[in-house]
Amino acid sequence: MGQNVSNYGKQGGAKWFVGGTINLGEETYESVGLFGGGGTTAAPLPTAVTGNFLDFRTTSTNADSADVRGIYWKHLFSGAGASGETIRAYSSIEAAGAQSVNGCHFTVGVGTSGTITGQASATRHTFLAPAKVLGGTNVLISCDIWAESASSNMRHGPIIRFNMAGGASRAALLDDNLALFSIDGVTVGGAAHGNIVDAISGDKAVTHLARIRINNVAYYLMLRNAV
Repeated sequence: MGQNVSNYGKQGGAKWFVGGTINLGEETYESVGLFGGGGTTAAPLPTAVTGNFLDFRTTSTNADSADVRGIYWKHLFSGAGASGETIRAYSSIEAAGAQSVNGCHFTVGVGTSGTITGQASATRHTFLAPAKVLGGTNVLISCDIWAESASSNMRHGPIIRFNMAGGASRAALLDDNLALFSIDGVTVGGAAHGNIVDAISGDKAVTHLARIRINNVAYYLMLRNAV
């Protein structure tokens, strides 16, 4: 686009209005698209071509240790009772036999000459806790399974999956120092102290088992309902 217009512009099948809505493709767009959009729920923008609807390939040569981001979007919830998300991705499977579909897929890679001196994460979540007591339920990571009906059934899928991928190359990942998960920055309390991690208080029996699968074999974590 990149063209100066007074009230209305059109280029390459896209329409936009100064101070209005960028409309991609057809004449109609979803009414909730306040700034930009294309297609509607009933008539989405179609394509039969393999590819990405939006595709940016960018690079940064900045070397001063300051953060450089591909996309940064800060959305302020300024009304009482507000709810929502800064970004929400919704992938809907509409045809039988879909092979692999994800709501979001994040990848961090390291090039041939690249090295890491700090931390690299495929996904990083930060809850910015303010200097006050918060009400409500505050969760760093929330995973919800929504049952649409009484016939909903996900018995063949784990809630959380860790997959050592990479074919034969995955053997390099299976080092003795690799842990299932890591909890850092906590204070280990004494017996029944009430911390996230406490010492064992007495010899109490196991009361519950939580099933996990390792290489599709069921194992059970031992739990007890008393400290």
